[in-house]
Amino acid sequence: MRKPHLMAEVIAVWTREKDSGRHAAWADAASAALEPHAFAGGYANLLGPEATDQIPYVYGGNTTRLLAIKESVDPDGVFQGIPLPKAAPRALSPHAT
Repeated sequence: MRKPHLMAEVIAVWTREKDSGRHAAWADAASAALEPHAFAGGYANLLGPEATDQIPYVYGGNTTRLLAIKESVDPDGVFQGIPLPKAAPRALSPHAT
């Protein structure tokens, strides 16, 4: 990303399992409130492994090329620091950047 921007990482922490619902709800609400101001898909280095549906938005037109490189150099999926989708990327919405 070359244009000026701010980055926020929403993290909820709790010490007792009984509090997890309240903290998770807060994190979800904070994320939802920030979503209109966020990059489409989010920031690649902050996405978890379950966020593969966001990857085409993060990498945009580079997704297909990155998938080909990943398949070529890491066919067994050993390196997974930044998740990439397993299948061909889905079409991007018209408002995605």
